[in-house]
Amino acid sequence: MKKQSFNQNWYVYTGIANPFGAIFGADPLQNSKKVTLPYDAMIYEKTDKDEPNGTTSGFYPSKTYTFTKFFEAPKSWNNKQIMLEFEGVMSKAKVYLNNNLIATNDYGYSQFYVNLTPHLKYGEENTLQVTAINTNNSSRWYSGSGIYRNVNLWLGNDISLLPEGTHITTPDITKDEASVIIDSQLNNVAQNSNKLKIITNIIDKDKQIVASEEQIATIPAQSTITAHFRFNLDNPTLWSPDNPNLYHCQIVLKQTGLKIDQVEIPFGIRKLQLDAKHGLRINGKVTNLRGACIHHDNGIIGAATLADAEEFRCQKLKDAGFNAIRSSHHPMSKEMLEACDKIGMLVMDEISDMWNTPKHENDFSFEFSESWPKHVSKMIAKDFNHPSVVLYSLGNEIPEIGQESGRVQLRKLAEAIHRQDPTRFTTAALNGMVALIGAGNDALTPVS
Repeated sequence: MKKQSFNQNWYVYTGIANPFGAIFGADPLQNSKKVTLPYDAMIYEKTDKDEPNGTTSGFYPSKTYTFTKFFEAPKSWNNKQIMLEFEGVMSKAKVYLNNNLIATNDYGYSQFYVNLTPHLKYGEENTLQVTAINTNNSSRWYSGSGIYRNVNLWLGNDISLLPEGTHITTPDITKDEASVIIDSQLNNVAQNSNKLKIITNIIDKDKQIVASEEQIATIPAQSTITAHFRFNLDNPTLWSPDNPNLYHCQIVLKQTGLKIDQVEIPFGIRKLQLDAKHGLRINGKVTNLRGACIHHDNGIIGAATLADAEEFRCQKLKDAGFNAIRSSHHPMSKEMLEACDKIGMLVMDEISDMWNTPKHENDFSFEFSESWPKHVSKMIAKDFNHPSVVLYSLGNEIPEIGQESGRVQLRKLAEAIHRQDPTRFTTAALNGMVALIGAGNDALTPVS
């Protein structure tokens, strides 16, 4: 699918849409402001020394905002695959297209995709509305509010490569060669089966094709298949913090000689090993983590995720001698992951600051018990092809981890991650005192 920015020409106002306003002829965009995404609405509020969240939000009030965008859907879009990707909406989101609810999301740090086709009006103006709910703040730090990460429009034909649907692994690496395995999902929304050619190229940093393979595939009607490719590269240039070399995987779909889709995905070839004797090794070299923890905001410019700001921050940390960063305490942005790949910064990506025991009265703990599996899957889908990611953190200073229920939850999280991504390692950020207090009498119960 072809990716386009959908960040321009949005309108934002405070609060939710008034369903009775139209009765009295009220302007639905009254008191609205035209903005370009990503947009952190919180940083534009006035600070208040009496703000209940105090230092938690930097004395900025946390509110709910409504974002609106008007756009025309060309008639040429009919019978195509059309999706929106929201990389991050803080902290809970409801998405409406032409007054129809089409998606919700309950975790502000997870990306989510929305199928637009059921309610699009082709050849007409369409109204997209997003309610970003962050009343009473969602974190025990500055969270920002609104659509603070990119929104992308994905356009595809009857048959398309799915966003985040390609997984690239490099399981076998020696000094002379490396195996590269590429599994890519193709989706067919047509009422009939289709036959097509799949061409996969591996391109080096000099933009030269160093490996190529073609396959012929038949995709049944309204179904998804996975195309599998395996390459052996001679004398590969490996990715490491000292030499962050990136290749590109280019996948081209052709039907009756015509190109119907194409994607290019950067990736790195590197080998991870972890054991008690050597610690972490990357490409056989012992690598000590000189790390820092970072939140998602960019200081005085707020929580809006800007690619240049992420790369600037990453480069400053690298120049200061760091080789690793941990996202505190949430899944990292795509822009920061791209910067880490490019600059050579190792990443520990963290799923959450809490599980079922809250640390803040409006945090993710109220959704965690039912929502954690899908958000683990989203984090892995986002991270999978980034060579910078070496560790997943299952949580940060979780109080109930000292209880039996917490230990069960920990294992469930670890098993879910290893099922979906067996190429990386897991850990958890523990605070012994918090765990003991959270355990209560359970801490005194012997383990049989």
